[in-house]
Amino acid sequence: MTQDDLKNIKREMEAIKESKEKGENLEKRLMELENNSIVQEYLRIKTTLQNDKSLYWAKKISDDRILENAINYVRITNTDHIYICMGTYRESTQIDIEHGSSDIRVERDDPSASYREYRNIELPLHDMDCTQQISISECAQFEQDNIVLYPYRESNANGQYYYKMRNMYFEDALTIGKEKALEKVLAIRNQQKNNLK
Repeated sequence: MTQDDLKNIKREMEAIKESKEKGENLEKRLMELENNSIVQEYLRIKTTLQNDKSLYWAKKISDDRILENAINYVRITNTDHIYICMGTYRESTQIDIEHGSSDIRVERDDPSASYREYRNIELPLHDMDCTQQISISECAQFEQDNIVLYPYRESNANGQYYYKMRNMYFEDALTIGKEKALEKVLAIRNQQKNNLK
């Protein structure tokens, strides 16, 4: 063994001792921090945020979508039968493989119309009872038995009127009560009925 080998061994020993001391100091500091109440709270919060998936998804929801998401999670079993007329259609024999039937939207009073589509504002769109297709011959009875609102054609682009009325109804029901919210919807319907005459 040479003198240089001994120097290298000594240098390596000093590096190992230094690493050992540094590791021991870090472990000691870690123990001190783990006993600190603020650090303990931080670790609890961090663990909760990492493990609770509902918190992960909830923080991604924008404030204006909170109501919509809440509506979609609650199954309403007894509705007030409030519908938005989504349009009047004439059946078509054309079939699009990707999109299915391509029925044609027509004016409300078009004599060639086959059915009207109505959406219940209290049910989530994924609910099978949300959308009703009613044949034209049965529309008068359907509209007599239910509360039906008609959007102005230009205000119903992509169903925006549906979402507007749905959010209005639920916000009102939550803030001023269900009865007053229903009165408001009935007032809108009565105004629309007068405009349709």
